[in-house]
Amino acid sequence: MYLDQIERMSYEVEQRLTNGMGFDLMQDKYDHMLEESDRYLDTVEESLETSLWYAKLEGDIEKTTNKAY
Repeated sequence: MYLDQIERMSYEVEQRLTNGMGFDLMQDKYDHMLEESDRYLDTVEESLETSLWYAKLEGDIEKTTNKAY
């Protein structure tokens, strides 16, 4: 009976702390959020690198003295 009460109290605390989701589901949602965040940052960093490379290329083209183009 004592163990049942402890388990029930533990369950109720978990439900209140996680707004009814439970720790497992909350951990899954957190992990998913981290994965999406990493994927977004990878895309943003790739776009930034491409933009920087393009700006450098444009600058190099403007500085050239070659009349071939």
